[in-house]
Amino acid sequence: MSTGAVAIALSQQPFTFRGLRTIGKIFFVLDLVLFALFSALIITRFVLNPPALPRSLHHPHESFFFGTFWVSIAFILYNIQQYGVPSCGPWLVKTLE
Repeated sequence: MSTGAVAIALSQQPFTFRGLRTIGKIFFVLDLVLFALFSALIITRFVLNPPALPRSLHHPHESFFFGTFWVSIAFILYNIQQYGVPSCGPWLVKTLE
């Protein structure tokens, strides 16, 4: 989640230089890779051990990760708007809608 936040912060900088956009894109791609990896690992955990899902959602500390999933999705959508739309064109805007 924090790699997505760093990418957002880099896209909002008022004073930029030539490589800042590239650094932001690198953080965004890293965010996508980590999100896919962690989601696959969590899905694997719950497929191999199905009773772990309800216990995970009711656990006082582990249940915090459920909310961060949705924040990560929001960061990914915002970063797509910041980095993807200027590079791809109007079809990506329609896809995001």
